[in-house]
Amino acid sequence: QVGGDRDAVHTLGAVWLGALGTDLRGPPTVPKHRGPGTAGATVGVDLQPRVEMSRPSLARMQRPSCHSSAVTLTVPDGEPCSHSWTAMALDDVVSWLSAERPPDRPLIVAVDGRSGAGKSTLAGRLLDAMPGATIVHTDDLAWNEPHFEWDELLREGVLRPLHAGESVEFRPPAWIARGRHGAVTVPRGSAVVFIEGVGAAQRAAFDLVDVAIWVQSDSAQAERRGIERDVADGTNGDRDQSVAYWHEWMSYENPFLADDRPWDRAHLFIAGTPTVPLAPGQVAVRFP
Repeated sequence: QVGGDRDAVHTLGAVWLGALGTDLRGPPTVPKHRGPGTAGATVGVDLQPRVEMSRPSLARMQRPSCHSSAVTLTVPDGEPCSHSWTAMALDDVVSWLSAERPPDRPLIVAVDGRSGAGKSTLAGRLLDAMPGATIVHTDDLAWNEPHFEWDELLREGVLRPLHAGESVEFRPPAWIARGRHGAVTVPRGSAVVFIEGVGAAQRAAFDLVDVAIWVQSDSAQAERRGIERDVADGTNGDRDQSVAYWHEWMSYENPFLADDRPWDRAHLFIAGTPTVPLAPGQVAVRFP
């Protein structure tokens, strides 16, 4: 399976890109919770009052730039940067994922990335393209839990039942304690389960993940659209409150990602803010 053979992924990528007339070789890469700017329930510990934190936001942390033609994608220090983005049909990504499904359980795909990167959008496109697919949003697991301390809920409540070929009907402890109705559910017989959210590919649960996708976006663009999304749905208050909450959230997200480095475990990078021209039905990809 993909999770155990990164060379196979790279080889597959070379075949695809060769068919497109593109050389995979290029400059070497540097080897929420409702997080802001995502769709889903408001999660995380209650943060009242919401005041702006002194830690710099994602956009202010930006350093390396990934150039493609005249377009620049800027990412925070430590995150890999590459010139080698290539347009690929989403159907090709779907075919690759479909071929990797284990015989006795769903394929488990982590769709990770920073807030506002485009994870929910990508996961939604993949869901629509793959019959029998289901999404679990980490926002729902993280709801009213301490920031990024929900890995055991992911492991024991979701991933272990999936590995056993069972359905998932999981009510996290905070849901029970605070009277939230419903459950995190995955039907038995699902073909693919996408774990979507910041920290989906975190180290603490990665041994139970088959494929990891890192959604990479320009820092400033991700911040702008994340804040606009929050303002539009009113989740974190008005514009001033949404901006303040973004910076507060980043004071947790940035150090978590800097320490955990989920991009180092990614089998595929997909651009949330593409720097290459795309036709309808394509995504911009690169291989680690």
